[in-house]
Amino acid sequence: MASGSQLDATLPETPPGQPSNTARLVDLHNRMKDEISEILGNEARTQETLKELRNDLSVSKRAYSSLDGELLALRERSKALEKERDDLLNKLKANRLVVLIDGDGAIFDLDLIAQGQEGGHKAASILSEGITKHLPNQNGHQLWVYVFLNKRGLSDTFHRLSEHPAKSKLDDFMIGFNQSTERFIMVDVGGAKEAADAKIKALFEAEVRLPQTDSIIFAGCHDNGYVTTLRSHITSGSRDKLVLLQSYDEVASGIGALNLPMISIPNLFISQKLAPGATPQAMQRDIPTLPMSPKASSGFASLETKVGRSRASSFADSDPSVAESASGSLVSPNPSHPLPLPGNQQLNRSVNQEVEVHADTARSVDAESHQEDEYVIFNMRATLFRFDSVSPEWKERGVGEVCLLKHKDSGKIRLVLRQNKTLKICANHIITSDMSLLPNVGSDCSWVWRVPADYAENPPTTERFAIRFANSDNAGQFKTAFEDAKKNNA
Repeated sequence: MASGSQLDATLPETPPGQPSNTARLVDLHNRMKDEISEILGNEARTQETLKELRNDLSVSKRAYSSLDGELLALRERSKALEKERDDLLNKLKANRLVVLIDGDGAIFDLDLIAQGQEGGHKAASILSEGITKHLPNQNGHQLWVYVFLNKRGLSDTFHRLSEHPAKSKLDDFMIGFNQSTERFIMVDVGGAKEAADAKIKALFEAEVRLPQTDSIIFAGCHDNGYVTTLRSHITSGSRDKLVLLQSYDEVASGIGALNLPMISIPNLFISQKLAPGATPQAMQRDIPTLPMSPKASSGFASLETKVGRSRASSFADSDPSVAESASGSLVSPNPSHPLPLPGNQQLNRSVNQEVEVHADTARSVDAESHQEDEYVIFNMRATLFRFDSVSPEWKERGVGEVCLLKHKDSGKIRLVLRQNKTLKICANHIITSDMSLLPNVGSDCSWVWRVPADYAENPPTTERFAIRFANSDNAGQFKTAFEDAKKNNA
């Protein structure tokens, strides 16, 4: 190998002022060394970065694996929630048909009742098949049937008005109806006034609000007392849920005016209001009367029985004399509140007996006097309301002729209003000087007044009445007659 001096000798001479060839090689060597060191350093850093990336990748893979498991769990949870949602939607789906029957007015066919338990089974079957026939789009829906009635009242009605064998089979009929299916329920509500009405209205209110209730089939077309309830639900947007089930051939005028769809099921209910199977005189012997003094009894004709809610024409067929007394009114019905007579004498009046045997509601039979001791000084058609402090709201009491009747002996004047057709007493009280007719807010056709003791019920009740007339002229005439009666009775 040549020495440095030899290399220098072999290299061309360096021009003056420039580095020698050896110096240039050394410098080139150093630069290459630096570059190699830099490359090696970059490689180390690259390896470190790669290691970090590999660690990050491993962490990411683990995280992905965990998220993938969570995703699968969420998918399973989603399926479970969807199933729960579908179940809830099915539960909320309208799949119930509810039948509400006022059994005091919609009276089941007497031939069915006469068959006892078997008749109850048949009645349930006829009802179910009839609903299915008239509402075919609701096939597969659950059918719930509620019947509310006064069992004792109906039994008394059958005994008094007919020799039909149904009179001894009502208990068995109810058992058979209730046993027909677990969702058919017939309930005895007892003899309290409007007990069936109250339960039906409460159940109506609960059912109509449920989204599961597709339709409510209501069998109470005989009674205008349900008009307010039905109209309220129509106004609130539930018209599409309401269907009427006809019992009597004659539908109450207020119910018919609602224009709701109506169905009829043949051979299920009686089609006519029950008529007496005996003369009124014969029926009178079955009704207990309170003892009367000779003076009191001489002032009144013998009591005649009228079946509540049955038309006067029904009685005229059996005894024409009854038709003449059909418009008669009931005297003050409580002997503890007799009407004052001249000379401080008192007339012991017969109690307004309410035997629970309505012909179409099986609720009451009124013992009623002739009207020879009173004469009419005012009468006019009107609608009477009473204020229910429990609700609290005004409730229709009845539609009929409001009469002011003056007693021939005492000269006292009382107010009486009877329900049209049924002749049921809706108001019966003496007009006293402390009674004030107040105008009803927003109407010139109606008046409001308080009554400390009204004898339409026994015992008498404290009432707040409102009465509405067809126009203001009629209302004015009533006002005048009422004020004149107050002066007369003062």
